[in-house]
Amino acid sequence: MAKNCYIVSSAIATKTTARDETLDRWLATTHTCDSINARDNADIFILDTGSARLPEWIHKWWSKNTKFLEWCNEQGVKEKRTEAEVFSEKLSKKYRIGDHDQEFIKKFIWTAFMKSGTECWAIRKFLNENDLSKYDNVFKVSGRYVLNEHFDLKNYSGKWTFKEQSLLKDGTRNLSSVMWGFKGKHFEEFKQKWNDTYNFMMHSWKVNGSVRDLESTIWHGFGETEEDRQINYTKKLGVMGKVNSLEGDLKIVNQ
Repeated sequence: MAKNCYIVSSAIATKTTARDETLDRWLATTHTCDSINARDNADIFILDTGSARLPEWIHKWWSKNTKFLEWCNEQGVKEKRTEAEVFSEKLSKKYRIGDHDQEFIKKFIWTAFMKSGTECWAIRKFLNENDLSKYDNVFKVSGRYVLNEHFDLKNYSGKWTFKEQSLLKDGTRNLSSVMWGFKGKHFEEFKQKWNDTYNFMMHSWKVNGSVRDLESTIWHGFGETEEDRQINYTKKLGVMGKVNSLEGDLKIVNQ
């Protein structure tokens, strides 16, 4: 019987994160894995692109079916940090966010690119270096989120499945990047569409000078028409977690 696969995007430790916060983020990521293991027979791959290595003793606590890929020193991650500095300096002069000053805007743009650009790059690297066609289903879950009682494989019946979060003014369907999935037998097709998504994102930032997150990129990267995209839109992902608002306040997201 074939297994399912879960890709967990992660950035547990940073050079500026306090030790206690790093441990909290690590513990929350173990809860992500626990929530998967409680509901599925699966292989789990954590793609960690934080800017600092985790202590060695931590690694013995991952579940046996979990592989932790520590990519903090990968060249691609280093390039994304450099690009984030360039984009935040350049684009902060172009954009305004309410009454916030330029330093706030620079930090916002830096964070936006590091989160979306690095995650998109990491998933692209993983897909290009591994054959996932052996799995029945492949899911991506953001680290520190957990599957909840609403998680149901029946909601992921299409070739690839996403949840629409909102419809933007330009007609773009803003898709959740917290969780999505695809059928293993369509792996090669999905991999190509994800490569197209990465290329679209980088073109938006580098050539168009646009601050574009992953949520608004996927819909464009998957094709020019709904017939091309072949997306199965689900109303319920079955995942929950806490996020920071623009002002830094925590809220719980249940999708």
